[in-house]
Amino acid sequence: MKLPLAFFSTVCVLSGCTTANPVIQQQIDDLTACQKVEGLLQSYPSQFNALKMAKVSNKFMDVWQAKYHLVGDACQISQVTTGSNYQCQKVYSQATEAVSSYQQAVSIIASCLDMKQWHKTESLINGVHRATFSAPLQPEITVLSASTLAKVSQSWQTSVTVGTAQPSK
Repeated sequence: MKLPLAFFSTVCVLSGCTTANPVIQQQIDDLTACQKVEGLLQSYPSQFNALKMAKVSNKFMDVWQAKYHLVGDACQISQVTTGSNYQCQKVYSQATEAVSSYQQAVSIIASCLDMKQWHKTESLINGVHRATFSAPLQPEITVLSASTLAKVSQSWQTSVTVGTAQPSK
């Protein structure tokens, strides 16, 4: 697993990492799910710097488009005063699809982590499915599935977040 991440980091440094590279993205896509989870955990201490691309700032936080999507294909990196996170989400037209995606993500993440060191909490409150994986000195991994706030048509989303939780709204 270290070879693909080392290769990714080396190529990123040499190329200046100004734009996403389809060859590197394909190599990332070819990694196993567990290699991707491990890569995100290893990238957390650097605030996912190797994965940052276009930045958008506001008075509350900085957000970067993710250069490479280690999970899904709609990822971003957020940074607030309490830390940073890497988040990917997917929207579904049916609640059953979102819940199935949530269950699959929770299962994959649990299979990748040493559950003797990691603790999983899971809840279902008001139709919101949430699983949180935590371990000492590690970033949290949260999988969430819920209805969106879309007003035109009902939709649901599943998201995976690695890192510091976003501030409550």
